Amino acid sequence: MRIGYLHSIETLGATDGPGIRTVLFMQGCPYRCLFCHNPDTWEPDKYALKFTPERLCKKLLRFKEYYGKTGGVTAGGGEPLLQAAFLTELFTLLKKEGIQTAVDTAYGLFSLSLPVTGCPSKENRPTEKENKDKIQDTRHNAQCTMNEDILKLLNVTDLVILDIKHTDPARFNRLCGLVPDNKRNADPNGGGKAQPSGTNRLQNTLSFLSLCASLRKRIWLRQVIVPGYTDSEEQVRKLKEIADTYGAEKVELLPYHTAGAYKWDALNIPYPLSGVEPPTEEIMRRLNAVLQD
Repeated sequence: MRIGYLHSIETLGATDGPGIRTVLFMQGCPYRCLFCHNPDTWEPDKYALKFTPERLCKKLLRFKEYYGKTGGVTAGGGEPLLQAAFLTELFTLLKKEGIQTAVDTAYGLFSLSLPVTGCPSKENRPTEKENKDKIQDTRHNAQCTMNEDILKLLNVTDLVILDIKHTDPARFNRLCGLVPDNKRNADPNGGGKAQPSGTNRLQNTLSFLSLCASLRKRIWLRQVIVPGYTDSEEQVRKLKEIADTYGAEKVELLPYHTAGAYKWDALNIPYPLSGVEPPTEEIMRRLNAVLQD
């Protein structure tokens, strides 16, 4: 019996895909983003709600009447692709019920050429050492990899929402906590060898984007606007170029916020962006205007 691990479920969501949606926040994430508002999703099965695909589908069917023609179910996280096999079974059941599906992923720590490791289902759960090396701590050369599970998931996914952290490879890594930040503590757990700055996780993300485009998937791109990191017009212009190249339907710029900072405190982890204020309305207006050029 396959088990899925969820952090939480949001009903009647209106910001994670088209229409009214139920959003599944999956447990487990290989990133350590400086702006993360859900650090309690990092551990693959800690704090998790546990479901079989059948039981979760039955729960989601209660909300079907609210989805209408455009809504549906979005799996976010955490990083949903870590539980691709579980989501494939769930999405297959949802598609049989006429419910649209979406995944909200960052992808960049995956490789297109190797088998997936570390999918935290009960029967395939990695060892404690594998979790540390490959999933939980990106500062130790973590590498999550792709196999047929992710490809099968894409086959039953209507919309891919892809989070592109930054359009510069080195800054992409820094913002994700993969390399030390000279200005702020990007290594909140302390110690350990940082991910080499030359590792091009942005290229991994773009390779996945190319795959989604070749499969004719609907694509939305997202980026969090963090002052001092992603708030330049040049950076957003590059994001627009990426969207145009791969046929993305939509680009969303999300203003950085500090609503999840208290969770870092609760977990006794120093918040790396302490003192950074959310972008002003004027900054967001200016950057959104770039997307319209």
